[in-house]
Amino acid sequence: MNDYILVVEDEPFIAMDIEMTLSDGGLGPVQISDSAADALKQIALHPPRAAVLGLNLGSGTTSLPVAERLSSLGAPFLFLSGQASVTDALPDALRGAPSLAKPFNDRQLSAAVARLLGAGDPAEV
Repeated sequence: MNDYILVVEDEPFIAMDIEMTLSDGGLGPVQISDSAADALKQIALHPPRAAVLGLNLGSGTTSLPVAERLSSLGAPFLFLSGQASVTDALPDALRGAPSLAKPFNDRQLSAAVARLLGAGDPAEV
């Protein structure tokens, strides 16, 4: 059963803020992974209904392998990045993926995830 949103983010405070925002907005439950390797293990055990992916995960790693796996499963996801033109640097297969530029506010994040889930803006639901 795909009942959770996967958050892949290497910055603990950002990950906790995302978790609180999504849970408080009725979009949870949320599972946090701080690396692509951990996220891929989580997906193998229990695929999420959607995911929020920090693009750059530190130590030169990215969440691209996670995005590719989610894409192959048909699970919606969005990228978070400090770069406004994040999708320009993505591989062709992921170029159309939604993204949200940092910094973002709680409402922007909730609305973006609600769109992923097909629920529209949570403030309007």
